[in-house]
Amino acid sequence: MQTKAIQQYLTKYAEADSATARRLFNSCEHPTYHHALVIPVLAEQIAFVDRWINSQHASNNLLILVINQHEDCDASQSNANRVLFDALLLKSDDTIRQDHVYYLKIQSTHILLIDRFQAPNQLQKKQGVGHARKIGCDIAVQLIQANMVQSPWIYSTDADAILPGNYFADDQNTHINTSSLDNNLPNVAAKVFNFTHVDLQAASELSDRVLQSTRQYESAIKYYRDALHWAGSPYAFHTLGSTLAVNINAYCQVRGFPKRAGAEDFYLLNKLAKVGKVESEPTICIQIQARLSKRVPFGTGPAVEKIIHQQEQDQPYVYYSPQCFIPLKLLYSHLPALLETVLITGCVDWKVLHDKQTHGLNPATVEQLQNTMQALGIDAFCRHATKQCRTTSAVLTQFHQWFDAFLTLKFVRHIQHGYAPAKNLKTCLIEFDELRIHHG
Repeated sequence: MQTKAIQQYLTKYAEADSATARRLFNSCEHPTYHHALVIPVLAEQIAFVDRWINSQHASNNLLILVINQHEDCDASQSNANRVLFDALLLKSDDTIRQDHVYYLKIQSTHILLIDRFQAPNQLQKKQGVGHARKIGCDIAVQLIQANMVQSPWIYSTDADAILPGNYFADDQNTHINTSSLDNNLPNVAAKVFNFTHVDLQAASELSDRVLQSTRQYESAIKYYRDALHWAGSPYAFHTLGSTLAVNINAYCQVRGFPKRAGAEDFYLLNKLAKVGKVESEPTICIQIQARLSKRVPFGTGPAVEKIIHQQEQDQPYVYYSPQCFIPLKLLYSHLPALLETVLITGCVDWKVLHDKQTHGLNPATVEQLQNTMQALGIDAFCRHATKQCRTTSAVLTQFHQWFDAFLTLKFVRHIQHGYAPAKNLKTCLIEFDELRIHHG
């Protein structure tokens, strides 16, 4: 598979580990794999590998494990990495090595093991899981480009994920022409799988609290996604690194995973949504183990700890009120008309909405929308758009590039801070259902 985007990425932006893996594969016999699955690994036990080996997915697919840590890593995490690394080498029937990259054959399972936890290959402190994912996915790019892996989809998950039987469902329907991104044709850039949290540990009071708290956080994530979808946002998808599949062309065009210690999934999908469609896959549901974790500075682990602490203090878990999404829906409902005024006046003429108030629009909602968009810099966007665009369609495209997932989150938080305080999550879910019934 050869495209300009892939070639440029491998030449300029791919991690050096990917070239090392390519040399290793060139030096030995190996099958052609159907798919490549990438898992960043920090302080995990070998049970997740055994689960993969015993699954229906083990044959004909390549598992890429990036065992990683930074110089200041906790001693217990470092020891766990060493134990897992040694156990995998011991378990292997045949091992081939190229520098810090190991090719393991365990029964009918083939694993590419990347040692990024021992000096001098440790990660920088601020890069963490994002860098680990990038290393693994860059290797997948190399192998797909060399036709060693057939599918152009790079699959990303985590060690605590249990993959369903249809995880590698036929992806021919979402394969795209290898030159499509070079020609700016419509495409699917990424797939986001459904998920649910489960308890794999022995029943205990702690595990039950962890499961219930994690499911609250899961409900919040899905509620936020559904609320964005209701409002009409093109960024209505959840962002979990364990639920992603990314098209190789799109991945290369946006220069891969950001090397962040957390939220790398959010920022990658934010970029991918600007070059193609992010498609939800509700029928493919990944089970994720509910557990406490300090592997990343923010995300599920810290959120669950916060919820448990709030419960211990008899405090409810609060989240964005459904009222935060009403101004957003107003924006998207009238977006073409609003952006048309940009070409005429050089700015958004909010009178378009004020003139429609007699048709049922709430003046307070219009005011919230106008104030929030101005706080986010809509005037600067308009100045840029009038210089770059000649048609309303072009302004609309530029708007979605500017008003992305990150700015959408800032929009919701601005509304919450100024107009619609956070509410008990249970109340949010009830009120949101009512909102959808009465307002479509």
